[in-house]
Amino acid sequence: MTYEEAIKAIKSNYPPERYTMLREALDLAITVLEAESKKKIV
Repeated sequence: MTYEEAIKAIKSNYPPERYTMLREALDLAITVLEAESKKKIV
């Protein structure tokens, strides 16, 4: 699975509002994956 595929999977399965901690963790994961994806390109 590529970083882009992982980001897409997280975003398409994002939990509802009441899962605050999980949403924060997923937001952080997306941020890290996006940063790593950009490093890989450069």
